[in-house]
Amino acid sequence: DRWCEMIHILSKKYVNNEITVKVHPNLSYKLSNQFKRHINSKCNYVNFVGSNENDISTEELILNSWLIIGDSSSVLPWANYAGEKIVLSMDIGNFVNSSDMQCYSGISVFSRDCDFNKLIEDIDQSGASGKIESQAPSVIDFIN
Repeated sequence: DRWCEMIHILSKKYVNNEITVKVHPNLSYKLSNQFKRHINSKCNYVNFVGSNENDISTEELILNSWLIIGDSSSVLPWANYAGEKIVLSMDIGNFVNSSDMQCYSGISVFSRDCDFNKLIEDIDQSGASGKIESQAPSVIDFIN
């Protein structure tokens, strides 16, 4: 529900921007479908990419975005590395690695309990670019 609340606030501020939610590709098909149903019931204007949908890569989504928001994920440092992106990490607080992104400069970590209106209000879109960085390495290259 907190993700949906954030998505709703983002959609109000950035009316002309498309919002896509992509779950981890290793997430079970059943859980991915449950997430999709829940998110679509709360905010049906969101593009949802489930774990079984491989027609769009995470890299492609990131390279074509100016704002990337995740929990604690290896794609966030890569998104920051890709350049000219605003990268946020939600510390959901209920597992041991949820605050790991705090150790990366360029990734802003916030709590799931924070005021999302204030967080979104403070985002400066002019500091980001939606340009594709075609020479950026893949997530696998970055991790290796």
